[in-house]
Amino acid sequence: MAIIIEEEKKNSNISSSAGWIVFLIVIALAVYYIFFAPSQSVIVPTPANLMSVSSVSQINIDTQNMGSSTAMGSLKQYVQPLVVASTSGRQNPFLVP
Repeated sequence: MAIIIEEEKKNSNISSSAGWIVFLIVIALAVYYIFFAPSQSVIVPTPANLMSVSSVSQINIDTQNMGSSTAMGSLKQYVQPLVVASTSGRQNPFLVP
């Protein structure tokens, strides 16, 4: 006598299809709300400490006459310019001795 073993056939094709449809609808809604939905604008009042910045931003600085002013002429340079010694290192560092 032979024993026949077969897999049980799935009769839940409708529930599988319904699950995929629900999954695709959720993905489509997520894509719509992330990329295509109009964003709601939030009106944020300007803080009081930033209101004083508007008067500073209207200052006109004349850079052409800045070098000839007495205030710029009275400034001193405290950093010495970099002096490069010509005898340091080899002329061609890739040359093999």
